[in-house]
Amino acid sequence: MAGVKSQKGGASLVRYRYLDEKQVKPVKYVGEHGRYMAGSVGAEFELICDDNGKPVPFSRIGSLGKIINKSLHKK
Repeated sequence: MAGVKSQKGGASLVRYRYLDEKQVKPVKYVGEHGRYMAGSVGAEFELICDDNGKPVPFSRIGSLGKIINKSLHKK
């Protein structure tokens, strides 16, 4: 039985976040301060916290980098 192929979605555009020239990786924080996306840096995945020890929400960390088309990256 013949069918119709669905269209594939295009590649997404990505903007990475940077803090002191290091790429910030998103992590899900679940703890005493709530549940939200926070960020980590470095090989040790050190959680980025404010002066009070509370993890900073991912959207408030560092600055955005340039827009990258993921379809151009090779894995």
